[in-house]
Amino acid sequence: MIPLNAALQLAGAALNADSQAIAITGQNLANQTTPGYAAQTVEPQSDAFNLSQGLGGGVNIESGDTRSQFAEQAVWYQQSQTGQYQSFTQEASAVSQVLDLNDVSGSTGIQSSLSQLLQSFSSLAASPNSTAAQNGVIEAAQAFATTISSAAQTVQQAVTSAQSAAGTMVSQINQLVGQVQQYNQEIQSGVTPGATAEAQAYASLETLSNLAPISTQLNSDGSISILMNGTTPLLTGTQQFKLQASLAGPAKGAANPQGDPTLEILDGQGQNVTSEFNGGQLGGLINFVNNFAPTLIGNGSQQGALNQLAQSVADSVNSTLGGSTPLFQYGSGNPTGTAQSLQVNSSYTSTNLSSALAANPDVAENLSNIAAGSTPANQINGQSFATFLSGTESAAAGTIDAQQSGLTMSTQLLQQAQANRTQIQGVSLATESVNLIQYQEAFQASSEVISVINTMMQDAENMLSATT
Repeated sequence: MIPLNAALQLAGAALNADSQAIAITGQNLANQTTPGYAAQTVEPQSDAFNLSQGLGGGVNIESGDTRSQFAEQAVWYQQSQTGQYQSFTQEASAVSQVLDLNDVSGSTGIQSSLSQLLQSFSSLAASPNSTAAQNGVIEAAQAFATTISSAAQTVQQAVTSAQSAAGTMVSQINQLVGQVQQYNQEIQSGVTPGATAEAQAYASLETLSNLAPISTQLNSDGSISILMNGTTPLLTGTQQFKLQASLAGPAKGAANPQGDPTLEILDGQGQNVTSEFNGGQLGGLINFVNNFAPTLIGNGSQQGALNQLAQSVADSVNSTLGGSTPLFQYGSGNPTGTAQSLQVNSSYTSTNLSSALAANPDVAENLSNIAAGSTPANQINGQSFATFLSGTESAAAGTIDAQQSGLTMSTQLLQQAQANRTQIQGVSLATESVNLIQYQEAFQASSEVISVINTMMQDAENMLSATT
């Protein structure tokens, strides 16, 4: 038979274990919607039982958690993909609007203004002496110059905005990594972070994964190391490696030394790691600034399609008209600024056009032939101006559509990954409520056992007092 004091010890241990289990369950219920929180588990452990050695047995409670690093990493990956597509499409939305990429009819935007310009040449060929036809050419030229200049300026503004956003985003990345660094510092100082502190660290990691492609390594002491794209360290133990954003101008000897700079990301050692950003919002910005926008407005290595079109149309028309006063004007010395600077000479009037027609009767017919693109002077890469523009817009629309499709798909996959993670490590209100009732009933039962043993011990004491 177990002595009453041993029984009391056992009941007390059970009461303490029940109390801990209730506390853990209550913590789960309180943090059901806390970002980054993983459900804590109640893990009863039996104590050794050997009365001869003074070991009275009983139970104690250890807590664990349901966190799955695999499930977390799956969410982070999809967050990274979603962030990349999201930031690209946001920056490209203004480009899509200004180029009227959704207008398949070609009745608006640059395509429409170019078509009207070429049509005005045909009207002039039909009535070369008509003042209305002559003014129509000048007005169409002004509309084309204004439209393509506005489009190029909008793309340039989007690039500038993305460059600024990239700098801000790098600061956010460093700040989020710093929050996990503080978590690691607590661990290495001997403090065991609670479930809430761990949740904050993992919430920071999820936010970080939307900005950059990351993976983590869980160290033996529970601290977290962070790698960018699996290779570049952002955090090792308590040592943080901060990223830097910079703009690098065209290389020496570049074809366009005045072209837009390239967005570069440097690691903690100052090494260029831009190519490693194949995901995250920062990756989307890099793709937009360094790859997509230059196809339209150029950089150090390419002139850009809008500049090619603006310069080719202007040169072709000016050359055909001849004379000392050109119809089109654009800035010299910077081929990547042609579209933005394109304008119609303010001093050019129908009188100048009449003089050109008088000097060369073939001018009107030659202008109308520009549309066909039958000569190298009226071509870009062997294509007519209209065909070149159509191809440019088609390519831009294809890139943006692919990014939008990627965003739709990655968003769906992200939702699935998050749902799977919730199923693995989320807090179930129903389960925790049942557990709470069970632990409360066990707590009440242990209390009653202690009460009974206490009564028995008092009775025994009273009996002993009566006999003496």
